[in-house]
Amino acid sequence: MIKEAASEGGTQYTRVAIDDDGNVGIGTGGPTSLLHVEGATPTVNINGTSSTGPVVQLSGTYTNWTIENQYTGGANNDMFRIRNSALSADALVINRGNNKVGIGNTNPTKTLDISGGIRWTSNSTADGNITFSDDVFAQFGDSNDLKIYHGSNHNRFVAQNGDIRFSTNNTERLRIEDTTGLVRVFGDLQVDGTTTTVNSTTVTVDDPVLTLGGDTAPSSDDNKDRGIEFRYYDGSAKVGFMGWDDSAGGFTFLKSATNSSEVFSGTAASLTTGAISAGGNLTMGGNQITGVSVIGGSGSNLQINAANGEHFLYGSQDGQVVLYHNGVSKFQTGSVGVIVAGRTSIEQSQDDNGLQINGFDDKSGETLKAYVRSTGNSRIDATRALNLFSGDSYGGGIGSGTASGVTWDAFNQFTFTAESNARIPLSIEGAPSQTGDLLNITSNGGSAGDLFTVESSGKVGIGTTTVAYPLHINGATTATLAIQCNGNNAEGSKIRLIEGSINYQGAFIHYDGSANALNIGVHTTNNTTLSDDTNVITIPRDTGDVGIGGLQLQRRRSTS
Repeated sequence: MIKEAASEGGTQYTRVAIDDDGNVGIGTGGPTSLLHVEGATPTVNINGTSSTGPVVQLSGTYTNWTIENQYTGGANNDMFRIRNSALSADALVINRGNNKVGIGNTNPTKTLDISGGIRWTSNSTADGNITFSDDVFAQFGDSNDLKIYHGSNHNRFVAQNGDIRFSTNNTERLRIEDTTGLVRVFGDLQVDGTTTTVNSTTVTVDDPVLTLGGDTAPSSDDNKDRGIEFRYYDGSAKVGFMGWDDSAGGFTFLKSATNSSEVFSGTAASLTTGAISAGGNLTMGGNQITGVSVIGGSGSNLQINAANGEHFLYGSQDGQVVLYHNGVSKFQTGSVGVIVAGRTSIEQSQDDNGLQINGFDDKSGETLKAYVRSTGNSRIDATRALNLFSGDSYGGGIGSGTASGVTWDAFNQFTFTAESNARIPLSIEGAPSQTGDLLNITSNGGSAGDLFTVESSGKVGIGTTTVAYPLHINGATTATLAIQCNGNNAEGSKIRLIEGSINYQGAFIHYDGSANALNIGVHTTNNTTLSDDTNVITIPRDTGDVGIGGLQLQRRRSTS
């Protein structure tokens, strides 16, 4: 060991010592580390004499750490820094001029300026403001599930996972659901403003009462209307209103309306409704309908008056009901039925014609008479052909509730004509759980359906009333099924035997009209492509020879 000793006041002490292991001691004679400094107030001073400043380097196997008083130009710009040489970056800097500390930041502008994330694993208290720059997040959750930040002039709450829920007094008050975006308010909702707009397609209110006009009873008339304003389109964008008209003192329906400070004006709109029950007079324009709602007993009258006071509709229990136009009777009830003045009448007679409906067209001069005869059947007489058709979406046709059905006696034919190409000329629909036939065509004096039958199961019989197959053809002497193609082309007449799908896969029997040959073949692919038909057997019409694949068989011909 090497020692340099000194004596002061009779006491000897070691200034510098180097032991056999190379440990250096300053102020100690027994150093325990490579450099061991000991003293009452030991101070180690490393003084740099150049502008680069003093550096202490701590070298390890993978990383060198340096502690440096860095001179960067000026008394207020010197930095104390701890640097990671492996990353060539400062881990911590302290600005000498203001004592501001930067972590991951070489130019701190705050007391603690951190570039990067901060993580707390225990409770922390902030006694001052925490400021986040634009587009810098305050993130919450193990997977950054919630972000709060300011960016693009907006304050933003961004939930990456889960609902956003707001609570007061440990009770949830508002929720924005994660997957649907549904906003739920738990409790009352009060909106204090001038105009509230809801741009939803459907608005549902569970409360059966919707109150307009405020949440307190009015104490005076503010001369404003109360109701519902709505927008619609009729050639252009327009406004409608329905509700209480304050100036008229009644409820109103307006179209093409104008809202002037919650006072509406516009055109009175038509009202389409079902039955109307009125407990008082019903006024329409300048006309009034008055009368008794219930007729019962002698002398009780039903009376509807026109503007001039003349009876428009009048009737009594024992008398007639008469409709007038310009003072002339146009419709009246009588002892024999109902009579429409002019060209139409409905009469009940005591002869064989029974109930008779008469019609006349002034323009064409055609007449139509319908009879419900006392003999039990009905008859329609017309000067021209009678066409029955339906031009609306509710369908139409001929029906009968009797066992005998409807009988049509036509001179030439009975034609069903569709009103347009999208209509169905004739439709037959069975009853629920139909068991009887849907359609029978019967010969004169024959059994029902002996010519043609469609059973409720969908089976079709031709010439038979006992249908055993989906298509059953029966002839008294012959039962020939003819399939004719007038085009005389390659596709010709064809019967397909399909394997159960809607495509052509299966087999076929085909007569080629252009080649005049009968083909029997298969269709191996599940499609409707005609070119995929493969002829297996071919029989030309003129020779009768049979071709199977590439093999041609010829009939033996006589040489005489």
